[in-house]
Amino acid sequence: MEEEEKSKEQLQDLIKENLLLRTELNFYKGKDAGKGTISNWGRRLTTNYLVGKGLKKSVKQLYEEIPDQKVTKDTLAEFTSQLIIRITRIGTFTLLITVLPLLVLSIQTYILNSQNTLLRYQNNRLDQQVNLEEGSRRSSLVFLMSNLMDKIGEETSQPNNNGRLSESLISRIISLSQAFRPYRYLENDQLIKQPLSPERGQLLLSLINSNLKIEVYQKIFLKANFSYSDLQGANLVDAYLREINLQYANLEEVNFQGADLDYANISFANMQKADFKNATMNNSRLTQADLSGANLEDVEMRNGNMMKANLTNAFFGGDFSNTTLRGIKVDNLTFKFVDLDGVKIQDINVLYELEKYNVSGKMYIEEYFDIKEKVTKDSSGLIVDQYYEFERKKASTLDMLDDCQEKVLEIIKSTDRIKKLEEEAIKRKDPLVFIVKAHPFGEESLGIPKDTVYRYELTTEHQPKELPLFKLSFDPDENFVTEMSLTDTVQHKILRSKRRGFAKKCWK
Repeated sequence: MEEEEKSKEQLQDLIKENLLLRTELNFYKGKDAGKGTISNWGRRLTTNYLVGKGLKKSVKQLYEEIPDQKVTKDTLAEFTSQLIIRITRIGTFTLLITVLPLLVLSIQTYILNSQNTLLRYQNNRLDQQVNLEEGSRRSSLVFLMSNLMDKIGEETSQPNNNGRLSESLISRIISLSQAFRPYRYLENDQLIKQPLSPERGQLLLSLINSNLKIEVYQKIFLKANFSYSDLQGANLVDAYLREINLQYANLEEVNFQGADLDYANISFANMQKADFKNATMNNSRLTQADLSGANLEDVEMRNGNMMKANLTNAFFGGDFSNTTLRGIKVDNLTFKFVDLDGVKIQDINVLYELEKYNVSGKMYIEEYFDIKEKVTKDSSGLIVDQYYEFERKKASTLDMLDDCQEKVLEIIKSTDRIKKLEEEAIKRKDPLVFIVKAHPFGEESLGIPKDTVYRYELTTEHQPKELPLFKLSFDPDENFVTEMSLTDTVQHKILRSKRRGFAKKCWK
């Protein structure tokens, strides 16, 4: 009995051991089967895709027929076609492998560009916000300007004031002009390229329209800062702007007709399509100013500086004697009557190429002016500057006209009546001005008719040009000066002159 139980126990142990061995055997079989799957997948990838079943079969068929020397055309055709298919497939696979990194790189570049665009947009908005904050800071200063203009109104409305301001108020105006600093503001949802100060422009217009005394403007313009002013399209007809600082200002399409801009500094300003007809600009500086399309008709600019100014499509006429025009742009420049005596230019070749630049008036220059080369040397004899200068031809009608006008004015000023007026004008610091209205030579481009006598209108520097004091005429035949009233054309008074012997060449 014990032996049976023992046998049963041994049998059970054997069964357990058999189950354990089967389990281990199944595990290793499964592992080998997995290895075979991976191996088979790799083999299929290399042989089926890169080599292919068809190519393998055609190669095998070819090798079987070669020993018997029974290679058929179908076998060769099949082998060739399968070979081409494999080569094409490998090339396509290689191309995909090559293009894939480029595609990834392009996507990355696009994402980076999008991020950069967004950053630029954010920076632009931040820049706009900073400038708008600067603009909002001006609101308190604008409030001060409003109070200041009220104060000007109070002082000028006082009896017997005649446009005068107190020294304290003048100082406040000067300080406010300094405080209105330029900034960039939004225009069509974009910040303007160059900083400007609309407030300075508004302050200047308010002062001009207040009709203050000349000496008040002189004190203000001597120390005030109106550079970078935004005055686009402003009306400054007959305005007194002597010695004003308008550097970098926006003066596009501003009307300066008859304005007094002597000694003004308008360098680097934008003066496109501005109108300077009949303006006086003696000793003014317009260095690198943009005057494209501007009207400079009948301008008086002696001893000025227009170095590197842009005169493209501009109209140029008047007295520019001794003005520097070195490096100017002259494309499509138009001029008729212009005094260029003493004018300096950098390159003489520009004159020979005026037709190339479509400049009118070349014949006028050749008729009235010679061009001389000028050289400046230092103490050691080295050349420090070299330029060309216009000199009026002595035999020209223009030179003769100048001489005759000078002699006529000498005769007029020798009369007792004009002498007395000049003395009074000197005391008032308001010199007399003689405006030419007609002469025996005539000048159509200046609107001066031809007459047998010399006719003038007498005014002063501070007197509006449209309101002269009276008219004068000089008759070369009779050799006397006549004063005429403004209300009629009847001879009012004959002013005897002590001058005699007026040259016959000065009338025709």
